[in-house]
Amino acid sequence: MGAMNNTNKRHQTAQSIHAKMTRHRRTRILVEGNPALADHICTAIESQTVVTMVQSPHEVLVMNKVRETAQNCLFFLGEVLITECRVSLHQSISVDKTTVILIENSTAVAQCSEAGLTTDEDHECRGEHDSGTPATATGIGLILGENRNRAYQLAVIDAAFSLPAPLVNHEQWLSMLIDEEVRLASLADENRELLDKTRVEFISMLTEEDRGVLYE
Repeated sequence: MGAMNNTNKRHQTAQSIHAKMTRHRRTRILVEGNPALADHICTAIESQTVVTMVQSPHEVLVMNKVRETAQNCLFFLGEVLITECRVSLHQSISVDKTTVILIENSTAVAQCSEAGLTTDEDHECRGEHDSGTPATATGIGLILGENRNRAYQLAVIDAAFSLPAPLVNHEQWLSMLIDEEVRLASLADENRELLDKTRVEFISMLTEEDRGVLYE
């Protein structure tokens, strides 16, 4: 019952910071969580956008920077192998929306044609504007070790969440990420409880004679 209450509290806390789904928080959930979640979101994004590979997944060595606590300064601990990927995402234009725009401006187009306007003037008369241009965003995926598919998925998701206008399933993906975050927190609590059960208080292993010597 206590574990259930803790889970509910964590879920409420996560929901309260729903709008604060930062790149760092989202990436941590996707990397530490169930791989099926990243696969599901990536597949959904691919069905709604056009993905262009900027830099195909590849392995690189980077220096691992660590801050030591004595003098609070940074030093390089050593090299780490990571997989990196970069993609560009193009948000598709809705055909229905374009059709509606053309229908709404059909009268204006007819008036322009009758007036014998030039091509540039006709374009302006149609009411076409830059908002009809497909939105584009670039994403990057980084993950420890050799995992090219996972790096690609992270790059696609990063680009999708960077688009000016959210995709259709954006809110659903946020909810899925929050649920996975709650699951990871519950799993961490369970592991912590298991460790607490194995903790030994060494003072309880002292005999009465030892106690007498220590507390004289």
